[in-house]
Amino acid sequence: MSDEQVSRGEFTMLANTVSENQRRLDMIDQSGTRGVGVLQVQITDLAKDIARLDLRLDSHEHEHEVERKERSSARWKLAALVVALFAAIEGPLITLLLTHPG
Repeated sequence: MSDEQVSRGEFTMLANTVSENQRRLDMIDQSGTRGVGVLQVQITDLAKDIARLDLRLDSHEHEHEVERKERSSARWKLAALVVALFAAIEGPLITLLLTHPG
């Protein structure tokens, strides 16, 4: 313990501060929030943000799936084009070689 003496004025000021804080706490108890309202709003906003993010993620994944299918389709079209070009160019030559033996 300290040997310092507290003056009557300081004691009265401290007592008033404690009383004021008690009064404010009682008012908070009566309204029932104690800051929960602010947290509730923040949690609600967070839930909305997560829901939006989930929708964006689903949309993003769908876009990637569509792009993958388009690339696959393009590869098949390219392979078919190569086969068609080969048949168009080499087909008559092969037919000629098969129909006119040596």
